[in-house]
Amino acid sequence: MITRSTKRISLRALMIDDELGTATAEGRAVGALFQELQERGIEVVQATSAEDGHSAIVSDSAIHMFLIDWTLDGDEDHSRARGLIELVRSRNDKVAVFLIA
Repeated sequence: MITRSTKRISLRALMIDDELGTATAEGRAVGALFQELQERGIEVVQATSAEDGHSAIVSDSAIHMFLIDWTLDGDEDHSRARGLIELVRSRNDKVAVFLIA
């Protein structure tokens, strides 16, 4: 007999934002998003700089989605965020990438 399981697959997200944990409006908004994802059963790994994000992307292959600050580290031409997106895409061209703006 075939039975259907309702076991949920554990999801893991990487949130890369330099405002995480700050008392700014952006920091509070990102914190609320972080909390909402956790309440929905998604494990969220945090990175607060492009360098930390790069290390997490390279070292953790079990990440199912990425949330990246478009103006990461105050970068007005978005080169840091683009570099991270290119790194993610070079490793997996199907994984979800969300930009935080």
